Amino acid sequence: MLQYYSDKTILYDSTFPQDSIGEKLPPALYVCATSIPMVQTTTTSRPLHISLWIAQVLLALLMLSGAVLKWLPISQSSAMMPWMGQLPEWQVRVLGLLDLLGAAGVILPSLLRIRPQLTVAAAIGIVLLMLSAIVFHISRGEASVIGFNVFLLLIAAFIAWGRQYKAAI
Repeated sequence: MLQYYSDKTILYDSTFPQDSIGEKLPPALYVCATSIPMVQTTTTSRPLHISLWIAQVLLALLMLSGAVLKWLPISQSSAMMPWMGQLPEWQVRVLGLLDLLGAAGVILPSLLRIRPQLTVAAAIGIVLLMLSAIVFHISRGEASVIGFNVFLLLIAAFIAWGRQYKAAI
């Protein structure tokens, strides 16, 4: 028996090809109603969409600035961030590359409309990177410097949530 709901979903019992009133459905209508899923469209608010774009641009710029700092000569970078001078140079460069990829991944797929779901993946990657950075700094007794990492983590989580569930592109 078909049951129509206000959100345009259809529930059916395949043994009773009837509509919600109990009338028999023509076979063609029954096959169509049971084999094609109803698509539920969501409307997103313009302010949320704009907020997500602002967050994406801000996160990309901050990640890009982090990438640039990690690709400067280590002697210059370690003056601002002492931990950079205490890690092997290749590790700092890999972190810079991850920052650069995160910045590109948060903006380009949505902007170019080419596989925009990659924006969500990039935001989740940044969340994981920031969680790793927080653990790294806490393990070194540098808990006072994790504020920036927490800030980036929150922005990335907002983007992942918003682009996945509320305002997909």
